[in-house]
Amino acid sequence: MSNKMFRTKRIVALALAGMMCFQMTGCGKSDSKKKKEKIDQYSVVSQGEINHTLSAIRVEDGELYGSYYDLDTSADGPGAEGSNTGLIRYNLETKETKEVKADEDVYMNTVLKDNDGNYIAKGSVSIDTDSEYNDNGEKSDTYSYYDVTYKYDKDFNLIDKVKGDMVTVNINDDGGEDSSVAQEYTDDGELVELCVSAEKSEYYLKITDKEGNEKGKIESDGDQSFEALLKLPDGEMLVSTWGEDKDAFYKIDLENLKVGEKVFDMPGYDANQYSEGKDNTLICAAEGYVYRINYKDNKSTKIIKLLDSDINPDSVQAVYELSDGTIGCIVSEDSDTTGIYTFEKQDSNKSGKTEIKLGVLYLDSDLQERVIKFNKTNDKYRIVTVEYYDDKEEDYSNVISRFNSDIASGNCPDIIDFSSMEGYLERYDEKGLLEDLTPYFNKEEDIKLDKLVQSVVNAYKINGKLYVLPQCFTLSGWFGATDTVGKDIHWTLDDFINLTKSLPDGVEMIKDLTSDSLLSMCTTQLDRYINWETGDCRFNSDEFVKLLEFSGNYKSSDEFYKNYDDSEYVDESTLIRQNKLILQNAFLTGVDDYMVAKAIFGKDISFKGAPVDDGNGVIVSGSGSLLAISSKSKNKDVAWEFIKQFYIPEDSEEGKFSSYAFGFPIIQSELDKKLEDAKTPDTYTDENGNEQVSENVWTIGDVEVKVGVASDDDIKAIKDIINSIDGRNSYDIKIGEMITEEAEAFFKGQKTAKEVADIIQSRISMYVKENK
Repeated sequence: MSNKMFRTKRIVALALAGMMCFQMTGCGKSDSKKKKEKIDQYSVVSQGEINHTLSAIRVEDGELYGSYYDLDTSADGPGAEGSNTGLIRYNLETKETKEVKADEDVYMNTVLKDNDGNYIAKGSVSIDTDSEYNDNGEKSDTYSYYDVTYKYDKDFNLIDKVKGDMVTVNINDDGGEDSSVAQEYTDDGELVELCVSAEKSEYYLKITDKEGNEKGKIESDGDQSFEALLKLPDGEMLVSTWGEDKDAFYKIDLENLKVGEKVFDMPGYDANQYSEGKDNTLICAAEGYVYRINYKDNKSTKIIKLLDSDINPDSVQAVYELSDGTIGCIVSEDSDTTGIYTFEKQDSNKSGKTEIKLGVLYLDSDLQERVIKFNKTNDKYRIVTVEYYDDKEEDYSNVISRFNSDIASGNCPDIIDFSSMEGYLERYDEKGLLEDLTPYFNKEEDIKLDKLVQSVVNAYKINGKLYVLPQCFTLSGWFGATDTVGKDIHWTLDDFINLTKSLPDGVEMIKDLTSDSLLSMCTTQLDRYINWETGDCRFNSDEFVKLLEFSGNYKSSDEFYKNYDDSEYVDESTLIRQNKLILQNAFLTGVDDYMVAKAIFGKDISFKGAPVDDGNGVIVSGSGSLLAISSKSKNKDVAWEFIKQFYIPEDSEEGKFSSYAFGFPIIQSELDKKLEDAKTPDTYTDENGNEQVSENVWTIGDVEVKVGVASDDDIKAIKDIINSIDGRNSYDIKIGEMITEEAEAFFKGQKTAKEVADIIQSRISMYVKENK
């Protein structure tokens, strides 16, 4: 019996790892012991490749089938002129391939088999979508499309083709027709479709009987959203949901048109492409593993760790199991190739290589690729990953406890990723647990420390030692009109308070400012208040007391958002244009961010750091992996060989910067080039062969803003901001919670600001002492 599944796309927050750090550090003590599942070691054997990029694929009865597209980079996308699209099937046992080319302008969305073994392919054709702008540079407000359904027999002979009506959609309004994004045939010949409403952008189920008449619809209950369809080997039809509760598959009651009882929980948020396994089980890939699912008992078991088999989990399109028990996977190799692999069980560390442990909270795709590359090219050493975060862990303090325990013990990973744990660097420095990377950088000609951006290098030094360094960096602060906030980057807390008090009614300093957010933004750089080496704290200083007193003029976040009306929301740019807002939050990742802010204000702007009495308050944060070497590692030079690849310049043949590392490059020459290039406008060749300057138009709020090309003065201003960096983001959610909890007594008039500051000083001093 066939087993098929199509998963709709879901947006996953990119800041997951950062959020984990903030949540976990706020938890109390608990048992850190957790029994690990024993997973056998597998290698992979290539079974060939398909010279296409595959989409909408399914695996059933030993056959892979779906649609393909080979994108011509000169064209505008799948279905555009120059792109090759069609249907394909591949026998996973005999390796026999058969394909049929589709109409040139069609992009296939879904493919499935009906109960007679015919292939049903649904596609769409977009009209006049060559560019969002026409030849005159005017933005198009509409696009048109029509759907088309093909029916092919078992030999890919075309049986029928049905073209839908043309639909025109205004991009500024909700519109168009409902779309069918997944389909399954029941054993009785009824068609179950997962559809998305064009009006509400919500998913629902539509059931059509075998005569083609609509039988009815099933709406989700609001708390849980429909996500995917799955037909079990016994013919039972299921729908998955996600929302506040755990992702799971439920029975579809086709007679009463409702969702029935839960059948099994999904093994991970990214689980997709379920295939039939042996002994009434399913197999799928999720969260870096191949899982076997006993759906009758609702039990999922990890059987293969993909990365240990040198397979990037993010490239896996599907896994499958053949009749002889062989497990394999289908992997997107590059822009026009799909690899077919099978797994071969082996003895533990059969390769004989020395293992180098890499400890991470969360393993991103780029880091996975670099681990695979290292393992494939190094004949003596092998990187093995240890992931501390598990989304099934209800108490995040257990994750941090395991992380801290391993680093402090003989079980410490050789390499540690601090990209979500920057706030812990000072305490590890005090304990001598990390290796100073200064001599390692300085032995590399291309990335010696004097060739890197010095302000960032200095910001990441702790007591003169450098334990981690980002590949790229971003800056946090505020933008304001120079004629209002002044030209200097630095300002004191008194400057900030005095300007705020001088504002007329109806004008905000910072949008939606609350008492706790004001305290938080001024204590993001904890090294200004805490000396982890000595344990000294200064939360009872005059500066902090003054900050606490001024924060009392604002509502707490809970009070502010209690009766908050989203319908009354006005974005920052609109308030700035209306002269109702002084500062715009600045997350500076490149020249464009500065130029967009300048266009919004419509005048000269200044970048302002956090208001502090000493220094500039300009906060730098790293992007991408942030790797350190354990001082206890027996293979420090090998660990460095892995780490140094993250800093190789973009124009080097050896590699590139991490795709997860956005922002300004850490290498000074790369930064200089990027800033210089920003002074040259983009151009295009018009229909007469003449070179024209492209307009840089951004949609900010509900207004289009034309952004100019950076001038020498603009680039100088950005360089001045970078050179003014004097601290990095070192926030600790536990300390933030202590400040917020105790400040409440002052806000309610129960204690003076000085009394509260003394209590905060005492509590945090105790916390620092316990965690030194």
